[in-house]
Amino acid sequence: MKSYKIRYILLLSTTILLTNLTYNSLLKARTIRPVLTPVIEKIVHTLEDSLQASPKNSDEVEILINFLNCKDKFIQIKGLEISFKLPENIKKFILPLAEQKLFEFIRDNDRNVQEAAAKVLAKLSQENNNIINKLFEFANNGNDKDKEIVAFILGKSGIKNKKIINKLFEFIESENLELQKTSIVALGTLGIKDDRVIEKLLELTEPDVNIGLRIVAIKALGKLKTNDEKILSKLLRLAKEKSTGIQNACVYAFGEMGVKNYKLGTVVETLIKLSHDWHLQPAVAEALVKLQITTPEVTDKLIEFTYQEGFKIKISCIKALGILGVENKKIINRLKDIYAETDNLKIKVETVLALEKLGIKDKKQE
Repeated sequence: MKSYKIRYILLLSTTILLTNLTYNSLLKARTIRPVLTPVIEKIVHTLEDSLQASPKNSDEVEILINFLNCKDKFIQIKGLEISFKLPENIKKFILPLAEQKLFEFIRDNDRNVQEAAAKVLAKLSQENNNIINKLFEFANNGNDKDKEIVAFILGKSGIKNKKIINKLFEFIESENLELQKTSIVALGTLGIKDDRVIEKLLELTEPDVNIGLRIVAIKALGKLKTNDEKILSKLLRLAKEKSTGIQNACVYAFGEMGVKNYKLGTVVETLIKLSHDWHLQPAVAEALVKLQITTPEVTDKLIEFTYQEGFKIKISCIKALGILGVENKKIINRLKDIYAETDNLKIKVETVLALEKLGIKDKKQE
C-alpha cells in the first residue's frame, strides 16, 4: 500500500507540473533536457503498467486525462500512446479522436512532434490495418512533406506487404530528394529481402545517381542483412571508389549485413585497406566488432588505431577491443596503458568498461 501511495503521489504531482508547464520550453534548457526526458518516460511506463493492471482505477485515469489535456503536444502524444493500451471497452471511445490528433501532429512544424506522433502511428498500424489505408490517403492528398512523414511511418511499422513496397517505390520515383531518401531508408529498415527491392536498391547505387541517394541505398542494402552474392559483389566494387562518403556507407553495410559466407575474408581485407583513411577508422572498428572478427590481423589493427590522436577513433577502438579481446594479453596490456596515459575522463571510463568485459575488474591486475 505504501509503495502505491508513493507512486501515486509521484505521478499526480508530476502530471500537475506538466499540465502547467510547457515540455518543449523546458527541453530548450540543455541542463534540464537529460534529466526531464527520462522522468517523463518513467512516468509513462508506470502509468501504462497501472492502467493495464487496474484499468478502472480513477486515479490513473485522471492522470491520463491530465496528459491528454496538457497544452504541450509532446505530452499529449504520450497520453495518446498510453490510451491505445486501454481495454477495448474504453479504447473504442478514445480511438477516433486519438487518430485524428495524431494525423494533425504529423503535420506539425516541429520535427520532434512529427516523429513522436509518427512512431505512435507506426505502432498502431501493426494492430489496425485501416491505419495504413488512412496513411495512403493522407499521402495522396498531401504534399511532399506529408509523403515523407508517411514513408518514415511505413519504415517504422514493420509491415512488409506488397502494398507498402509499391507505395515506397512510388515515393522513390519522386523528384523530391528528402522524400526519396526517407523511402529508401524505410525499405532498408523494413528488411525486405524481396528481389524487386534488392534490384531497386542496387540500381540506386550506380554512379549516375545523386550521391546522397547512393549513400542511403548502400546503407539500406546492409540493413537487409542478407549475404546475397549480388549485394556483396557490388559493395566490394563500390568500396574501391575514391569517395569517402561511399566508402563509409560500404563499411557500415558490411557490418550490418553480418557477412558469414566465403567472401568474409575479402570483406575483412577490404576493411583493413580502408582503415588507412583515418576518416573511415571509427566505422571500420564498429564493422569489425559487428562481424565478430578476432584474427590477429584485426586485433593488431585495432590496437594500432588506439595510438591515433582522434577522440572518436580511440573510443571506438577501446569499445571494440573490449568486445573482441577475450584472453588476449596484448589487448589487455594496451588497454591498461591507455588508462594510465590519458587524462580524458571519458576515455578512462570506456577503458575500465572494456577491461571489465575482458574479466579484469582491477585495472592494476596483472
